[in-house]
Amino acid sequence: MTQAEPESEEQESAQPDCADCAWYRTMIRRAAGDPRPRADLEALYGAHLRRTHGEPTTVTRPLRSV
Repeated sequence: MTQAEPESEEQESAQPDCADCAWYRTMIRRAAGDPRPRADLEALYGAHLRRTHGEPTTVTRPLRSV
């Protein structure tokens, strides 16, 4: 059981530390018993991580409405 604790600490330190990330992690923890809102928050958090903290990839054109 003591081996799991350092892993969770490493995961916490590996995550970016901005106010939005902290908010998403807090809301995900609060929604632990409710699978649907938790999944929605996890998807939004993932999008935030890719958009804000992800490495830039190829230049993409903005989406256009049709």
